[in-house]
Formats: sequence, structure tokens, C-alpha cells
Amino acid sequence: MNDFQSELLLMSFVCFIACAVLILFLTPVARRHGLVDEPSFRKQHKNFVPLVGGISIFGALMIALLSSHISLSEYRVFFLALFILMTTGLLDDYNEIDAKKKFFLQVGVASILVFLDDVVIRNLGEVFFYAKPYGLGPFAIPFSIVAIVGVINAINMSDGHDGLASCYFLLAALALIVLQFLKGVGVNEILVVSVVAVLSFLVFNFAEIVGSKRQVFLGDAGSTALGLVLVFFLIKTSAVDATVLKVSAAPWLIGVPLLDMTAVLILRLQKGMSPLKADRLHIHHLLHEVGFSKFQVLGLLIFLQLIFAFVGIAGTIWAWNDGILLWSCFFILASYLIAASQVRSSIAKAS
Repeated sequence: MNDFQSELLLMSFVCFIACAVLILFLTPVARRHGLVDEPSFRKQHKNFVPLVGGISIFGALMIALLSSHISLSEYRVFFLALFILMTTGLLDDYNEIDAKKKFFLQVGVASILVFLDDVVIRNLGEVFFYAKPYGLGPFAIPFSIVAIVGVINAINMSDGHDGLASCYFLLAALALIVLQFLKGVGVNEILVVSVVAVLSFLVFNFAEIVGSKRQVFLGDAGSTALGLVLVFFLIKTSAVDATVLKVSAAPWLIGVPLLDMTAVLILRLQKGMSPLKADRLHIHHLLHEVGFSKFQVLGLLIFLQLIFAFVGIAGTIWAWNDGILLWSCFFILASYLIAASQVRSSIAKAS
């Protein structure tokens, strides 16, 4: 084992323990001060659950990184954006912020990354089936801002079922780590340690493991921050070296949450609802209505996300056509919308 591997192992151990300790320490504090998720008609839980998962994950991440010899200078803007987003999420967890205000704050965070750290998608690859990458030109900046805000909300909106948002993050981050390893560019330490911190949190996310009194949730602070971590590394990786991750393959690494968010937004607009209004139109809600149990829903969606992530990895390694990778996403979206509509119609008729 070389020095890098030894330090990464030590960082991972420190991060795992630090996350668990922070959760145990912050849980009673959150209960005393009302930083809890209250039961409602849209939610499965019946208890007031502390929203300290996100704070604990990123507190542990910073402890592990700052106690290492890794230079963080190139990530200054990223951590600034992460801090702003987590602070906004924490305030929202404590006293709900208007959805429009949150959206504009997310646009601001995305703009910071785009303008100050060059987190920009400049081309989509050969998406029109001829050997010439399709450059975005002047649309690169607005497209990148939309992409960043979109992924943040894709993970955030999936956080309505125990373990789901965290598992989506884990599978996407691990897929990116696998690609970095296979391409020989060296795995990113922040991604690895983030995965370890989320694994530590997951233990406390299930009441079946730790009991209802010790169960904690990510909160908006955690789910939006995980989305930011994902989109930052997805764009940075594909922009620096497309051989590590094809731009057209990146959506597949976050396939299910991205599919779910897009479908929900389309359905809300069809119903004349605000796209920012919470509801029960998500795929995990639909599966519950069909009759799947809590863990069956989680297992099925994790399996689907594994398939999506595999396509993203395979599409990059074997250089699949960009057009096929990109446009097949729209085909899957249309197929899901049709199937979901038919299932909901059947449920409505039966009730």
C-alpha cells in the first residue's frame, strides 16, 4: 500500500467515525431546537425526525480533509458554493423558505461555479450522429447553470423515501470513481471520502437499524449539497477529459433521479400546477400506490439506477455513439410518462 492509499484509508476511517459521532451529538440538539421533519400526508414517517444528516456528512468531510495533507486550494470556489447552499438548506429545514427564493439562490450558487470556477459544459459531443462535437457556444453558460440547478434538485426531490437520495448519490459517485480508476487518472479524494460519509449516515437513516429515536434525515441542507457535489465532479471530469467521462454519458450516472425530476416537472405543468409545488407524483410514490413495500421500492429503484450507471460507464469505456446515449434518454422519459399515466389511470379507476 503506497502513501496515497494509506492516507485515503485513514481519511475514510476518520470521516466514517466523525459522521457517526456528529449525528449522535447533534440529534438531541436538533430535537431541542426544532430542527426536525414533521409528519405529513406526503411523508412515510410518523415521528419528528432530526434533520442533521447533511450537517454531519459535510462536517465529517471537512474534518477528514483538513486533517490530511491534501491541497484544497483548487476547490475554494466549490467549498464557497457548498457553504452557501448548505446554509440555505439549513435555514429551510429550520423554517421553510419560499420555493422561488430557494430556486434563485440555487441559480446564484450555480453562477458562482460557472463564472468563478469555470464549471462549464462547452459541448455535448457528437449528438447529431456525425463526427463533429456539437459546441454550445454562447449557450454554454446558461446551459451549465440549468444543468447544475437541475442535478441539485434531482437529488433533493428524490429525498422523500428513506435511503433513496443517499443511494442515488452513492451509485453515481461510485460510477465516477470506477471510471477514474479504469482510466488511470487517479480517484478523487473528495469523492471517496464523501461516499464514506454517506455510508456512515445511511446507518442512522433507517429506523429499522438504529430505532426511531436515533433515526435522522438528510434535510434540504444534505440533499442539495449531495447534488452539488455530484454535478461539480460530473462536469469537471467530463470537461477536463472526455475520455474519463463522455458528456453524453454523464446523465446516465444520475439517470433515475434525473428521469423522475423531469417527469414530475412535466406532469405538474400538464396539471397546471407550479413546478415548484410539492406533491406525490414521484416514482417512489407511484410504486407505493401500486403496492410495493418500503424496502421493495428502495431495492427496485437502486437496481434501476445500477442499470443506468452501468450504461454510463459502458458508454464511456466502449465509446458508444453520443447521439444514441443522449436521445435514448428522451425515449426512456417518454416511455415512463406513458406508463406512469396508464398506471395512475388504472389506480384511479380501481379506487
